[in-house]
Amino acid sequence: MLLFCGILVVVSLFISLANDREGRHEALLAGGRAFFQQAVLTRSWNAGHGGVFVPVTEKTQPNPYLSPETRTLFSDKGVEYTKINPAFMTRQISELSQKVDGINFHITSLNPLRPENHAALWEIEALENFARGLKEFSAYSENGFQFRYMAPLITAKSCLKCHAEQGYEVGDIRGGISVSIPVTVAKGVNFIVISHLLALFGSFLFIFFSFKQIREKERELIEAREEATQANLAKSAFLANMSHEIRTPMNGVLGMTQLALDTELDVEQRSLLDKVLYSGQSLLGLLNDILDFSKIEAGQLDLESHNFSLEVMLDHLISSLSFQAHDKGIILEDVTDFSMVPDFIQADELRLRQILVNLVGNAIKFTHTGRVIVKVEALNQTGDRITLRLSVSDTGIGISPAQQKNVFTSFSQADSSTARKFGGTGLGLAISRQLVEMMGGEISLKSQEGQGSEFFFSVCVSLGQEELLPVPESSESSAHKHLQILLVEDNVINQKLAKMVLEKSGHQVQIAKHGLVALEMLVDKGDFDLILMDMQMPEMDGLTATSIIRACEKGSIETFDIDPALAHQLTKTLAGRHVPIIAMTANAMSEDRLRCLNAGMDDYLAKPFKPQELNLVLERSCAIADV
Repeated sequence: MLLFCGILVVVSLFISLANDREGRHEALLAGGRAFFQQAVLTRSWNAGHGGVFVPVTEKTQPNPYLSPETRTLFSDKGVEYTKINPAFMTRQISELSQKVDGINFHITSLNPLRPENHAALWEIEALENFARGLKEFSAYSENGFQFRYMAPLITAKSCLKCHAEQGYEVGDIRGGISVSIPVTVAKGVNFIVISHLLALFGSFLFIFFSFKQIREKERELIEAREEATQANLAKSAFLANMSHEIRTPMNGVLGMTQLALDTELDVEQRSLLDKVLYSGQSLLGLLNDILDFSKIEAGQLDLESHNFSLEVMLDHLISSLSFQAHDKGIILEDVTDFSMVPDFIQADELRLRQILVNLVGNAIKFTHTGRVIVKVEALNQTGDRITLRLSVSDTGIGISPAQQKNVFTSFSQADSSTARKFGGTGLGLAISRQLVEMMGGEISLKSQEGQGSEFFFSVCVSLGQEELLPVPESSESSAHKHLQILLVEDNVINQKLAKMVLEKSGHQVQIAKHGLVALEMLVDKGDFDLILMDMQMPEMDGLTATSIIRACEKGSIETFDIDPALAHQLTKTLAGRHVPIIAMTANAMSEDRLRCLNAGMDDYLAKPFKPQELNLVLERSCAIADV
C-alpha cells in the first residue's frame, strides 16, 4: 500500500513537471518575444530621432562606437554630451538588464562590423535559419539553466541613415537580436511541483521508516522461527533419544514376558504375566502416540503410498482387536459390502490402520454392552481416484454436545472423570484428526449420551491393482533353515532375549558388543549367513560398521579410518559377497529407518519386537539373499 502511494506521488509529480515545463516554456517564449520587441522599439525610436544626446557622467561615458566628431556636443555652460545611437542604446539596456534581472541582449550578424558583435554557435544557427525564412528561434542552453530567443533585425527606412553605405535596403535582414533569460526568473514559479516534491519526500520518509519497521519485524519473525526450529529439533532429538532409551528396556520386558508365556505356567502365573505384557504394550502404545503427535506437530511426519488390499487390512484389524471386544462381552464386526468398494487401493496403509485402531479401540473402551461396527463405503469416483467413507459406530456411553467440541483436541477427553474412569491421554483422536487432514479428508462424529457414537471420516485414495503372490520355488520354508547369525548388540538383556528367540527357532548365534568387534569376528570366526545390527553402540555404531562391510564387499575400504590389517582381512573375506544385514534397533523414528537403509542395511526391525516379527524379517531377508 505504501509503495502504491509512493508510485501515485511520483506519477503525479511527473505529470506536474511536464505541465509546468510546458507552461514555463510558453512563459519564457512570451518573455523573449517581449524583450526583443522592447529592444526593436527603442532602436526604432532612437533611429527616428537621429540619436539621443545625454550628459557624460561617471556612469555614462562617451559613446565608444562613434568618432568624437559625430558623438560630442558641449552646452553653453560647457557640459559635455555624448550621442547615444540605436546600437549603443541596446547595449546599455542589456547591461542594465544583466545587472538587475540577469537578462542579456546581444546584437549580432553573420558578418559583424565589430568583434564584440561576433555570433555564438547557437546564434549562427539561428541567423542561418533566418536566411532560410525562419521567423524566430528559441532553445535552451546545454545545462538547461538559460532560455535563448532570437529574431531577425529587418532594415527599416530609418536604419538607412547608418546602414545604407553597407548595401542594405528596406526589408533586408541585417542580423538579429538575441535574448538570454535565466530559467530561474521565469514567470510562474511552480509551487505545485514543490508541494509534490515535499509530498514525495514525506512519502519516502514514511515508507523508509515503515519498511525499516517491517524489516525489523521480519528479522524478529525469522529469529523466532529459527528459535522455534531449533526448539523443535531439540525436542525431536530429545524424543528420539528418550524413545531409544525407553524402547531398549521395553524390548527386554516384553520379549522376556512373551518367552515366559511360552513355558509351562500355572493359571496365576500366566494371569500375572498377561497383565505385565498388556501393561508393557499399553506403555509402548503411549510412547508411539507421543512420538507420532510430536512428529505431526513438527511437520516431520510424511505419508507414504502403497498398494494393499482393503479387505485384508480390515480383516487383520478386526482379528487383532476382537480379543478386547470378546473380553468385554461385546460384538466387533465389519459390515462392509466389498462388492461396492474396491479391494485394492493406493494409500498409506499403516496410517489408515492407525486411525481405525484408535477409533475402534475407543469404541470398545467406552462400550459396555452391544456392538462395535466398522464400515467402509464408496462415495464418488473420478478416474482412478475414489473417495471412501470409513465409519466406526458403537452402542456405548455417548458424548454430550458440549463435550463433542473438544474430543479432537490434543490431550483432551470428554471430561476429567472419563480419563480417571477409562484411562488414556486423549492423544488418539487428535492424532487421528491430523492424519485424516494430512490425507486431505475430514473427520467428524454423531453421538447421543447413553445411546452411542459414530465416528466417520472421508479420504480420497487411488485405485490399486491386485497383487499375485509369488509361488515358492521350494517346499522348505526359509524360516526353518538353521542360520549362522551374528548379533551386534551392546545391551546385555537384549543380547540374551534375541539369542533365546533365535536359538528357539534353531539358529546359531554369536554376539558382538559393538561394531568393531563385529568386524573382527567376521574375520576370525568365519562365515555368517546374516547379521542383526543395532544402531547406537559404543566404540563403533551400527551404521559405520555396515558401511565398512558393504565397502569391503566391493573391495574398496580406503575412505574408512580403521586398522589397515583388519581392512585387508575384511576385504579378503567379504569381497564379492553380500551378507544380509538387518537393523534391530530402538531407534524407531522414520528417519532412522532411512538412515539404516541408506547405510546399506537390507531390512529394519524396531524394538520392542515380537518373536514372530523377528522370524518374518529373517525369512524375508533370507529369501532375498537366497541363503
